[in-house]
Amino acid sequence: MAKSCEDVSARMMELLYGELPEGERAAIEAHLETDAGGCARCRAELAGLRSARAIARQVLDETPPASAH
Repeated sequence: MAKSCEDVSARMMELLYGELPEGERAAIEAHLETDAGGCARCRAELAGLRSARAIARQVLDETPPASAH
């Protein structure tokens, strides 16, 4: 089943975190598929979310600075 950009955008976080049921994930991945002329707008949105998630994870994994006391 074809997905609109609005449908994909609404489910993007679930895709990012691997929380979509198999059929739904497959439909969204088909919408994003580059070889099939997929949606560049939605791919860019997903790339931005992945980048933001990676930065947040990196910051959260850093050792906090020593206390000034």
